[in-house]
Amino acid sequence: MTMTTHKHIFRDPVCGMTTEDPGAFTAYDQDGETYYFCSDHCLARFKENPHIADKATEVHHEHGHNHSHG
Repeated sequence: MTMTTHKHIFRDPVCGMTTEDPGAFTAYDQDGETYYFCSDHCLARFKENPHIADKATEVHHEHGHNHSHG
C-alpha cells in the first residue's frame, strides 16, 4: 500500500509568491477567508484594495521574491 502526501501551497494574492510553509507568510482573515502574505507591504496593499486578489488569481505566474517592497 502506497501513501501519498499532498502538500498545500500558500499563495500571496498580491504578488503571487508561493510557499509550502504557512509559517513563512503572514495570515490575514477577511470575510471568512484566510489569505497569506509574504510581507507587510503586500498585506497593506491588500487591505487598501481587497479586489487586488481577484486580479492576482486571473493571471497566475510563478516568480521568486524579486518584487520591490519600496
